[in-house]
Amino acid sequence: MISGGRLHIDRPLSNFAVDFRPHQSIADSVLPIIPVEHQSDVYTIFDQAPQWRPEVDLRAPGTQARAIRLTVSSASYHAPNFELGADVTREELADADVLQRAKLEQGRVGAVRLKLDISREIRLAQLMHASCGSRTAVASAWNDATNSDPIADINIGINNVLFATGFRPNKALMSLRVWNQLRKHNTIINKAVNPNVTGGATGYVTRQAVASIFELDEVLVGELFQNTAQEGLAQTLADVWSNSCLLYYAPSGPTMDQPTFGAQFRWHGGMGAGTQYYVERHPYESKRGAQFLTLGYYQAELAVFSACGFALTAAAT
Repeated sequence: MISGGRLHIDRPLSNFAVDFRPHQSIADSVLPIIPVEHQSDVYTIFDQAPQWRPEVDLRAPGTQARAIRLTVSSASYHAPNFELGADVTREELADADVLQRAKLEQGRVGAVRLKLDISREIRLAQLMHASCGSRTAVASAWNDATNSDPIADINIGINNVLFATGFRPNKALMSLRVWNQLRKHNTIINKAVNPNVTGGATGYVTRQAVASIFELDEVLVGELFQNTAQEGLAQTLADVWSNSCLLYYAPSGPTMDQPTFGAQFRWHGGMGAGTQYYVERHPYESKRGAQFLTLGYYQAELAVFSACGFALTAAAT
């Protein structure tokens, strides 16, 4: 017998929940992803100096052409496995219909993917900042609107890489903290609105506008945060990317005839060519009363030509 006036049985909404998925990771765009056939292998390095040294190419009739000599070396990579997993409990499985069960599993996989993305971006941030061939602190942080000059600072970095390697940086990378100061700086706004006008321009600029000013292919802004507090303690958020602005050269994909500041060597892990991430649903474990889902990938991130990178440090405070 039903008593009382409440006939609705509580169940989770299918179109609303409180979750904390952050902005999309930029890890795929920072350095080219190189699909590889083996977990460990070597790649070829052609020495730039003999390739760019002029040769005496005038040939007298009846004489043999002068032979050029190239210097070739190699370096190795090893793509370790990064994997995490999450349980779906017996109670959750029993209480869910077919559609809810699929969503439940997708939610667990999404939560694991978030953890993997954060760790991967942390590794890339550490690699990029540590491996730049040259670096200098800006004279004044860009939030100092009176004394700072981000246009001069960025051009210093661009020219440093260009005159050290012969390749002009095609990417700028910075944290959201640095970007927020750059995009509202008057010198940047004025240049974006009218290069012939000094002062008077208003409104923040876009990443595409900044890329156009400095003739870059792309301006990347790292918006990912991490919780640096230990488990059980109050959350402490920190930028994954530091207060530097990085200027570097990196092609968009694998290439045999261009250098790159770094690369992400991605192995398929025996799951078939083209595999980026793999998901495995492990058998139900009656002792634990749970089914375990795992998500992972194999990858090595390496700086392969550090001279193609320059770091402007202390760009924001």
